[in-house]
Amino acid sequence: MSKKKLKPIKSLDEIPENMTEEEAAEYFGSHSLADIWDQLEPVEEEFPIAPLAPTKRISLRLREDLVERPRNYSEAKGIPMRTIVWLWLKEKLDEEEERKAKAKRP
Repeated sequence: MSKKKLKPIKSLDEIPENMTEEEAAEYFGSHSLADIWDQLEPVEEEFPIAPLAPTKRISLRLREDLVERPRNYSEAKGIPMRTIVWLWLKEKLDEEEERKAKAKRP
């Protein structure tokens, strides 16, 4: 699997302020703090950890193209294939539930 190259941050001033969580995830997912790590200050803050939902392992037989397409996409994005497949499956199921809910409305 190929890893995407992170852009090095050379100064604390390069880090945008007031980012949303999504913007911060995108920014720090594409930038490296390695060059300025010693300039960072520790933060004393507790973050609640949500309990993980129970999972269940399944086995599927899929056509080769249905395996290769998410594998190629995940390699290009540097994200594990199981994460991509899980996200796509969840998105499609959420869309379908919303479509059914709208159809029931008068």
